Amino acid sequence: MTAALELVGLRVDFGGTPVVSGVSLSVERGECVAIVGESGAGKTLTARALLGLAPQGAHVAFDRLVVDGTDAARLGERGWRALRGARIGLVSQDALVSLDPLQRVGSE
Repeated sequence: MTAALELVGLRVDFGGTPVVSGVSLSVERGECVAIVGESGAGKTLTARALLGLAPQGAHVAFDRLVVDGTDAARLGERGWRALRGARIGLVSQDALVSLDPLQRVGSE
């Protein structure tokens, strides 16, 4: 079975100063993963980098990033837009901002 997400060696820096370094993880289909850590540890930055949504000024690099069988290293902005929401998404800690309690996840 192919992993839904495979990340190897994520690095994020601002102006040459590393803020996230060496993050690797694999998420199987149907698996739920939470990133846990202290405030300012890079949790949100890591999640946003996985969605191609790192803030302006961030330099994102990784050894490998495959999202649902798609090699994200080859994606431009148009490819990221097609992937986000359709095959990958982010639910922040305040889930009511992202989810509607009257809708099932995955319904169209």
